[in-house]
Amino acid sequence: MQECLFTETEIIDAKFTEFWERYDKKVSKKDARRAWSKLNNRQRKEILDSDIIERYKESTPDKQYRLHPATWLNGEHWNDEIISKTKSGISDQQFGRLAATTGI
Repeated sequence: MQECLFTETEIIDAKFTEFWERYDKKVSKKDARRAWSKLNNRQRKEILDSDIIERYKESTPDKQYRLHPATWLNGEHWNDEIISKTKSGISDQQFGRLAATTGI
C-alpha cells in the first residue's frame, strides 16, 4: 500500500486554487475558501470536472455582474440554469419572446 503524500487539507486547498483561478472574480477569497471547504468531495468534483464555471463566465462576461465566488458556492449556483446570450447579445429567452411577437 502506498503512502498518501498529501493531506486532505492540502488537496482541498489545491482544488480551491484551481477553482479560484477558473472563476476569475477575485473578491473575498477568505469567504470563498471557507465556502469551498464546506462542500463535499462530490460537489467539488462536479464543479471542477465540468465546464460549468466557463459557461457561467460566458453568460456573465462583465465581472461586475458575476456573483462573488463565496455566494456562488454557498448558493450551489452551479446547479442553476444558465441563460446564454445569442450573438446579438440578447438571451435565448428574450429572442424567443421577440420571435413570437414578430413572427420571425
